[in-house]
Amino acid sequence: MRFGELFVLLMLSTGAIAKPPKAFVWRGKPGTDAAFEGLSEAAADLLRTSSVKYDVEIVGPYEKRDINRETLNVREVSLILFPGGGDLSPTWKQTKNYKRLIQEYVHSGGHYVGICLGAYLAGHDPGFELLPKGSDTDQYITSSKSSLKTEDDAVVQVDYFGKESMGEKRWLYFQDGAIIKMSPKALQEATVLARYSSNQFPAAVVFPYGHGRVGLIGPHPEANRSWYEAEGLTSPEEVNFEIGHRLVELVHHNKR
Repeated sequence: MRFGELFVLLMLSTGAIAKPPKAFVWRGKPGTDAAFEGLSEAAADLLRTSSVKYDVEIVGPYEKRDINRETLNVREVSLILFPGGGDLSPTWKQTKNYKRLIQEYVHSGGHYVGICLGAYLAGHDPGFELLPKGSDTDQYITSSKSSLKTEDDAVVQVDYFGKESMGEKRWLYFQDGAIIKMSPKALQEATVLARYSSNQFPAAVVFPYGHGRVGLIGPHPEANRSWYEAEGLTSPEEVNFEIGHRLVELVHHNKR
């Protein structure tokens, strides 16, 4: 063994070089609304390429591992992400048994990220009920002054409030995503990362849940160029992952 390899192993064993935090990305039954092709993989790539550089595993009832009290615990898993998909109702049938588990995991210090369908799943009736009382998700396309009126794949404009931007106009891939309606009290503890430009409803929000943190986003910040090309869509700006990465970072570091 070369000295360099020995040094790295020594550093890992003593904790001098930290292992990347573990993240789960959930995927449902193949061929259903809970497992659209490529969505879990794209979400996993978003986590891996963030500054946190997660070690990502795709989990679910049809994967090598499902989530349960043994696999999903804050000692071993830093974050769980529920990605986009199809309709909420059929997906809820596959996920409703996780409700108490997800609540306990996040409350004890875990992190939850929901993209599109995953954001809807964090709401109420049905949902994991991670959003505070008086807060919930709803369809952007049915909200007042929405710029889109159908469930077709599209590009939506948002006002982005990032590290150095205050309301900068940005564009994201969109397919019937959510608005996150926060109560006035909940907004006091939340960070609104993006708002839909047309009506200023929150499009991306980070907020506490017990000792943990939740990040929800209606559009698809993980969408790469191939998504746009497949649907014949053009983004007014260069496709990038800045908003998705920022969402993940805020959740991971428990920052407002």
